[in-house]
Amino acid sequence: MKDSLYYNYHIKINDLQEYEEYSCFSLYNKKYYFTKVKRDLKEISSIIKISEELILKSIPVFPIIKNIKNEYITNVSNDYYVLLEVTDENKEYDLESIIKRMGKLSIKPLKDNTRRDNWSELWTSKVDYMEYQVHSLGRKYPSIVNTFTYFKGLAENAICYFNHATLLFKNDNELKLSLCHKRISYPNIRLNYDNPLNFVIDYEIRDIASLLKSEMLTNKELALADLKYYLNTRKPTPKETYLLYARLLYPSYYFDEHERIINNSKDEKRLLEITDKITDIESFLKESYLLLNKYYPIDRIEWLLKKES
Repeated sequence: MKDSLYYNYHIKINDLQEYEEYSCFSLYNKKYYFTKVKRDLKEISSIIKISEELILKSIPVFPIIKNIKNEYITNVSNDYYVLLEVTDENKEYDLESIIKRMGKLSIKPLKDNTRRDNWSELWTSKVDYMEYQVHSLGRKYPSIVNTFTYFKGLAENAICYFNHATLLFKNDNELKLSLCHKRISYPNIRLNYDNPLNFVIDYEIRDIASLLKSEMLTNKELALADLKYYLNTRKPTPKETYLLYARLLYPSYYFDEHERIINNSKDEKRLLEITDKITDIESFLKESYLLLNKYYPIDRIEWLLKKES
């Protein structure tokens, strides 16, 4: 990778840390990540335009550095890479910080490959594909075979909830699209949050739900406290309240680990850590429902509400 950096950027590096998906190095008191692009190139083109707009508005984002051909994307052995200039990578953004930035990230409706607001279609396709994987490859992964049906059921509940909300609020066109993230992890550090390769366009509650679900897996009480803070501070609309609960129901954390195991041959340890927390997950979902239902009445999920917290 040293040769690729020199050839494409005229950067000569002595100390380069190389990993499976990226390499990183320091130069002139700045840190750089040479990162493999795992998204469609049309999406990357949109992300670059968005990043340029954010920089003009002085909104934090890691800039993508052009190569010697004056291009943002670099081909290395038929894989595509970008070079990110990174500062203060371990700075943490809490929920309050996320909410403060949300008002600056609204985006006009547009047809774009980075849009992710068609949840029902995306979730249904994901579940169908993963069910196919379980039937085809599941014998090698007993932890997936033994747990997939449960999390598939959660996903189906989420899909039904979203579809019902879409019908219930079919005349509500006030929900705005926003610049969001594919995933937000807890703790939410700048290396993830200000990385443009993590950007998608969706409803702002995507990021709220993503953070809450990640918090839930390590600190349920923090997740519930942040949910209360969000409700009191952001004051979501009735439609947003429904959609937020749909996203909380959808077990993206499980499906992410499922994909890492089957597609990248990762071990099953992290998946087992999630499945060991099923009782905590159900408790969080029940208590979240009770909080949201006090704020705005939403539909009951009987099997979940009958669970002991």
